[in-house]
Amino acid sequence: MSAAITASTWEDRIMGRSEMVNLPVRCVWIATGNNPALSSEITRRTVRIRLDAKVDRPWLREGFKHPDLRVWVDKNRPAIIHAALTLITAWLAAGRPEDTRTLGMFEQWSRIMGGILAVAGIDGFLTNVENFYDESDVEGEAWRALVARWWDQYQSNEVGVSDLYRLIADDPIDLNLGDGTERSQKTRLGKQLAEVRDRQIGDFRIVRAGTKKGAQLWQLKEVER
Repeated sequence: MSAAITASTWEDRIMGRSEMVNLPVRCVWIATGNNPALSSEITRRTVRIRLDAKVDRPWLREGFKHPDLRVWVDKNRPAIIHAALTLITAWLAAGRPEDTRTLGMFEQWSRIMGGILAVAGIDGFLTNVENFYDESDVEGEAWRALVARWWDQYQSNEVGVSDLYRLIADDPIDLNLGDGTERSQKTRLGKQLAEVRDRQIGDFRIVRAGTKKGAQLWQLKEVER
């Protein structure tokens, strides 16, 4: 999913057939959920639109301007497209101003979309991304929690997977280590450490620190500000 959202073209096999196709990715990806927990890879590719009906059973609400929105959109599709094109035309007439806020790997899209919305008098595009990351990036939050305990206990000393596993054995952190034996969980933790190698988490970077008796050692490096 992360690759498909980012790619300009997608190549895959047609289900049930031994035939490959290569298609341009022109669609808009939309998903709904109730306070979804997302991985870091999906979170950084997401622009959140938060809806709060402020009622106990929102599906029972009445008094909508368009009671059957899907039917209304289908009937008014030409007018809606005309309105969207009018917004774009206004942006062109204004000299194509671009927004300064961007998303990594979506730089051109975010600059242009922010510019179109600003010309239309709609402010605030991408101003909620930091809050969204804090609330939805469960994977990142788990690593930040581990790194905090890691630094409190060992600072920049070299440690092994077993040392880090003890930090979460009594007070688990949601690192998705599975429900297997302690050995299997340590193996998973070791693989995850390899995946985040050299990644900056908070004020620290996780780096390899050599080996001891064939086991990989790890270390936190404080990032200079």
